[in-house]
Amino acid sequence: MSIGKVIQTFMIILFCLVVLEGLIAFSLYAPGAYQLIPILAQDAVSRIYTKHVVQHISLLPECAQYDQETFYILKANSTCNYSNIEFDTTFSINSEGVRDDELALTEPRIIALGDSFTMGVGVEQDETFVERLAALTGENILNAGISSFGTEREYLLLKRFDLSKLRIVILQYSDNDFIENAEAVRQKSLNIKSRSEYNRISAKHLRKTKYFPFKFALGFFRDAFSSGIRIINRKIKAKTKAKTTAYLGEEVKNFLTIFAKIRQVAPSAKYILTELNGLKRARTAFLNSVNEYFVNDSLVSVIKIEDRASISNYLPIDGHLNRSGHEFVAKGLAPLILQYLEEDESAR
Repeated sequence: MSIGKVIQTFMIILFCLVVLEGLIAFSLYAPGAYQLIPILAQDAVSRIYTKHVVQHISLLPECAQYDQETFYILKANSTCNYSNIEFDTTFSINSEGVRDDELALTEPRIIALGDSFTMGVGVEQDETFVERLAALTGENILNAGISSFGTEREYLLLKRFDLSKLRIVILQYSDNDFIENAEAVRQKSLNIKSRSEYNRISAKHLRKTKYFPFKFALGFFRDAFSSGIRIINRKIKAKTKAKTTAYLGEEVKNFLTIFAKIRQVAPSAKYILTELNGLKRARTAFLNSVNEYFVNDSLVSVIKIEDRASISNYLPIDGHLNRSGHEFVAKGLAPLILQYLEEDESAR
């Protein structure tokens, strides 16, 4: 091949990469552009965002800190800015490293445990479903949600709070709690990495989210290759219905094991169990299975909310609840909270 042909081929490839990079960047950053592209393209862009763009608050030095029991918490006694493509928010963090004010730590009657959905990724502090619930019920509620926490770390966190006046615990589950919960049940504890390892992971995350030329295009091809491998593996090792059922059974069993420990910490409290997974990830099988164990337990209520949410309740690319989504969840939980509070007053 002549030098001219090589140069021509190189220029064609470079042009294609520039166009692909521009299209992906446009889909990510131009307001409303993401919703206009085909579904398959949306999935590809979402994967690029999730793997190569999104900043996780738990790994940002200005917003989070190492914790020897839970690996990290939010940075105590601080205020930080947390933003991604679709949002720019402020976090006010109290002395226990959760997204709430200091007053909320004093003899809370209601505590909300959960992950990034409870914490409120994507919305301002007063827009989280916890704060909206507080407004709807007139009751101060401690928001103890921390991004990526599973049920085991939520249990460890709960033990740190003043539980002397606790009456209600809202426990929000997510399907990605499975790995943490399985490890906690299998080993009877979590293997928490060192402070130096946390710092290393944090630094790596910061490097990973920085932009470099053709980052999106390279990510596209890398993800396409990985997706192809996964499809081949799925065909080779096709999941049967029995395997799926067994997985759900283990997931429920692990959750119930840890939930039993939570109830030992606050045995007289009433519990509201719900699940939030994000855009296009709603399911009912888990809560249906959990509910079977508490049909005759007056202290535990299982509420399915996300299966009734609409696409408009989520951030299109990020997949977390938006402001209307948090309002939707709050209105779904408020009637039971009010009922519990009324029952509590009547019993006095």
